[in-house]
Amino acid sequence: MNHFGAEQLGYQKEDLISQSIVQVFDLSDRRTVLERIMACVASPYTLLEWEAQKIRKDGTRLWVKERARAVHDHTGMMNYLANIYSKLNIGRRSQIAAFYAGSFKGSGRDLSMEAD
Repeated sequence: MNHFGAEQLGYQKEDLISQSIVQVFDLSDRRTVLERIMACVASPYTLLEWEAQKIRKDGTRLWVKERARAVHDHTGMMNYLANIYSKLNIGRRSQIAAFYAGSFKGSGRDLSMEAD
């Protein structure tokens, strides 16, 4: 994770070095995120995107749209994963929350979201 991404989540870049990138995502999104990252690695230069919740250091949630692609060298070895995320607007976050509220109705799961 780069300095900007770490800062948006309330971390220092050094806090996240040698940590799995998946750890900054909500537990319910981690499997999907890992599958999308693996798909990126398997399909060089293919841009994939998904929506997920990241968890800030203070525990608050940040809904994001992730876009990622694996960049490989001339031998086919992956050099790095180019990843860009953007915050979702309040309207889209409300749609997602409504979907999850229907899916988890009565589960007691906290689905609140802050307005950035």
